[in-house]
Amino acid sequence: MLSKERFSAIALLAAMAGIALLFFLAESFEPRPVKIKDIGNADIGWPVRVNTKVESSYKTGNTLLMQVFDGTGKIKAVAFNVSNETQAALCKNCFASLEGKVQIYKGELEIVVESVEEWS
Repeated sequence: MLSKERFSAIALLAAMAGIALLFFLAESFEPRPVKIKDIGNADIGWPVRVNTKVESSYKTGNTLLMQVFDGTGKIKAVAFNVSNETQAALCKNCFASLEGKVQIYKGELEIVVESVEEWS
């Protein structure tokens, strides 16, 4: 049987290991900056950040569908529940930094936008 002190030490070590693991996992889920040409099937489900020019955008309901370009390639992007502020930042020919997860929709890679930062 474990003594109270030994049990406390093991519990403390397990808690510290858990906190270290959470810190590591949080870092690995930060959106990583990428060029569109480098986005591939290995990125599906992972968060990315792309600095883009919006070549076209179309709003249907609360969903904004876009074609974006970063100088290396083009990709479709979709933003759900779009606010007026976000829609303004993602107008045609606007420049924005998009953060979101890569997914496949109808056989094509796209970015599901989670956050937008407008830039010039």
